[in-house]
Amino acid sequence: MSEKQSSSESTPAKLDLYAAKYMASDSPAVVLSKTRASWQAPAFGSATALFILLWCATHASLGLPLGLLLSAGVLLLSLFFAVLRIKVTPEFIDVHYGLLGPKIPLEAIETVEAVTHGRDSWLRWGISPLSRGEWLYSIAGDEGRAVKIVWRDAGGRRRTHYLGSPDHQALASSIRAAQRLALEDKDLHALPASNEPSQPG
Repeated sequence: MSEKQSSSESTPAKLDLYAAKYMASDSPAVVLSKTRASWQAPAFGSATALFILLWCATHASLGLPLGLLLSAGVLLLSLFFAVLRIKVTPEFIDVHYGLLGPKIPLEAIETVEAVTHGRDSWLRWGISPLSRGEWLYSIAGDEGRAVKIVWRDAGGRRRTHYLGSPDHQALASSIRAAQRLALEDKDLHALPASNEPSQPG
């Protein structure tokens, strides 16, 4: 399930409670994309937690307290990877998968494209390294659809992030539009100030 709020530059996108607390910045949100995992992820997490609880409860060497602790950890992990938020501002892209994710300056981006990849997270859903400098942010229900962003960090190293999204085409278009505006604004500020008109003698 995917939600996307977009707006013009003069009307910032409305942030939910989480984004307002953990993704707040001086730069207003132009787009806030929020993708909730499909039912498979919480169902898998609940089934795994129940299995662990029953297994520990029926093995005296493990015990119910350990089962409760481990099953609670599994449930918290499934909730942690239940929502992927992507906030686009006039300056950067802020990605939060749980509390994790990069903040990508728009001016550092080389390419943005909507792709359908065949790369699965080794956890099936979650955050996984693909190769040096490449990361996959996969959420249940994205079916391999993602926005591929190639950019360079402050040290000049090339990074690639695949951000899972069922609405990857629209999200990629929104990011490209924000990037164009950021570059135009940068070019505008780089222009030399015009000379004052000369006063008649």
